[in-house]
Amino acid sequence: MSIRFMCNACRTVMKLGTMITEEKKVRCSGCGIVILVTPHPSNPMEVVTSIPKKSERPKGLSDAHKKLLLSVVLLILVSLVAFGIWWTTSRP
Repeated sequence: MSIRFMCNACRTVMKLGTMITEEKKVRCSGCGIVILVTPHPSNPMEVVTSIPKKSERPKGLSDAHKKLLLSVVLLILVSLVAFGIWWTTSRP
């Protein structure tokens, strides 16, 4: 027996093929957001839906990645300058 539930964002009706016993993440077929589906505590044929909170991960590059990127860019620039100097001095 399938369980039907509705997306909180776009109201698309979706269904699960089987009953669930623990939380499950499902992607909405209408809007594409992730929905957290939790079994109802009193009725096993119903589910509670919610949109999970995003993690508190900082956006952007970390300091270590910034230093690595800067080192690589500087190495490439120094290599290009050295190659240019060699190219101009090696020709007769």
